[in-house]
Amino acid sequence: MVFNNPGSLTYFPNGVAQVTTFLKGGTAGDHTLANIKTDDMLLAVQAIAWDSAGDVDSVTGLLDEFTISEDGVINNDGGTDTSGSLLAVTVAGGPKRYSAMS
Repeated sequence: MVFNNPGSLTYFPNGVAQVTTFLKGGTAGDHTLANIKTDDMLLAVQAIAWDSAGDVDSVTGLLDEFTISEDGVINNDGGTDTSGSLLAVTVAGGPKRYSAMS
């Protein structure tokens, strides 16, 4: 996912951009998240799961399991298997990081 949708950014007075993006869950370990940088800050990671009827079954906060392990990668090695879930990841970083936005 590339951070290039101006509608998804919130700018705060101190110049921080906040972005929420969604990606497919998977086994614990590396998850690719394009454009994230190691000096960005994870604000929230939530796993959203559905039941067989297609209704939201659970939303689980997993922020304490995840780190930005390298540019473009978040990691929860040894953490929760999120296969079959959608991950909602909220990140804060400086607005210059998302130059396509300004």
